[in-house]
Amino acid sequence: MSHPHFELKDIRLDDIRSACAAIDETLSRSPENAELRTRWSELVALLALGPAHVLRACPNCKQLGMFAATRCGHCWTKLPVPTMNDAITAA
Repeated sequence: MSHPHFELKDIRLDDIRSACAAIDETLSRSPENAELRTRWSELVALLALGPAHVLRACPNCKQLGMFAATRCGHCWTKLPVPTMNDAITAA
């Protein structure tokens, strides 16, 4: 998620979430190393990344913004009340 309206820390957290998901996938395919999986789970818990941001696209300019926003951060268009069909989860 590289977008000028998101803070750098949010972009880095999304990168870390993606890396953690890739490592989780790799570890799930190697069941023989239970200790490594346990230690990995402890590390992920300590990182406390939380869930990814839920975004939606502006119907006017198509730029991504926060799901609950009432105005587009790019073109300042007043946004309609969001529905779950509008949701895009940041990777």
